[in-house]
Amino acid sequence: MASIAREKNGNRRILFIAPDGKRPTIRLGKVSQRMAEAIKVRVEQLLAAKITGHAVDADTSRWVAGLEPALAGKLARVGLILDPEGKPAATLGGHLESYFGKRSDVKASTLTHWSQTKRLLQNLRASRATELANEFPAHVAAAWLGHSTIVANKHYWQVTDADIERATTPAGLGDESAAQNPAQQSHAMGSGESHATSSAHEIAPALLGSATLCETLQSRGVGDEGLEPPTLSV
Repeated sequence: MASIAREKNGNRRILFIAPDGKRPTIRLGKVSQRMAEAIKVRVEQLLAAKITGHAVDADTSRWVAGLEPALAGKLARVGLILDPEGKPAATLGGHLESYFGKRSDVKASTLTHWSQTKRLLQNLRASRATELANEFPAHVAAAWLGHSTIVANKHYWQVTDADIERATTPAGLGDESAAQNPAQQSHAMGSGESHATSSAHEIAPALLGSATLCETLQSRGVGDEGLEPPTLSV
């Protein structure tokens, strides 16, 4: 999908076929072949995402976010990424503020109610954006809500109480109920053992009596009348 060309002066450039059929060029300057190959792979990933309409993978998204301004500008000029110095992305708060500013026909109390509603909507969006970012890759969570990871990080993603609790709780420390369960189980096992011991003491005399009877029968033998007592015949 993309190729590397080396000029006579040692500079390298990447060429590729854009979705509109044109052949843009990304001039890299004097970089190593290894560096050019690495950038070429990223260019192909960005181009594939642009052609298919899918979001780029998380690794490529992080690579784009960490680009030097010079290379980011070159990629933006050929349409592979958004212009980092272009018009800032629209946000819900900015849109509502713009709308409120145009409504000079409403009362001050109405604008107060609208401002409160704006904060509520922003909080709801921020809460959902944070939940999605905790469950899914950042670029996926941002794409679902229709903004970039830069906008989400600046305006929506929050540090929750649960995040602070996880960060300040020592690893391996469970709750009190988990700590109490082993003691309760030990107590229950001890009670069961004592109950079984007392039951065994109660049964022991009967077993000893049965053993004595068996020894007597073995030593004396059993007569013709068997174990039943003899009865008088009429």
